[in-house]
Amino acid sequence: MSIIFLDIETDPGRKPIVIGILGVFLCEQLVAPDIRSELILTWLPEGARIVTFNGGSFDLPILCREYGLEVKRRLRSMEHIDLLPVARRAGLAGQLRATEVRIGFRAHKREEGHVHARWRAWIERGDRGSLDGILTHNREDLEGTAALYRRLLALGHIAPRFG
Repeated sequence: MSIIFLDIETDPGRKPIVIGILGVFLCEQLVAPDIRSELILTWLPEGARIVTFNGGSFDLPILCREYGLEVKRRLRSMEHIDLLPVARRAGLAGQLRATEVRIGFRAHKREEGHVHARWRAWIERGDRGSLDGILTHNREDLEGTAALYRRLLALGHIAPRFG
């Protein structure tokens, strides 16, 4: 079974603006307004496992709410591991950026992404650099989630069946 790392970025009203999916051989980012349930289903193969950081209370509920019954069914049929509570139990409480530093994945904490301001600049002025900043922020979150997953797995905090 494949493992898919998932992270979304939202506007201030919690509407998805970027959905990032990281797998072994792909990093796909869907950008609003071109996010459609058919595309999401394409990148969430049946039988895959989803790994998120705080996805149980943020990413997955938003995707289920916004993209209809088929996406909701697919997500509910997949195994999901939310690394936030696992990291807390392992003594790694805090936001993803700070946790990346504590596990040695990054030398120093990344800057906040300022996603909402960048999205506004992209929508209002077509500032491609702002959109690129959001996509970089999302990709780095996916990479940090994957690094944390590998660390927690190596330390025995995630059951081997998720490996």
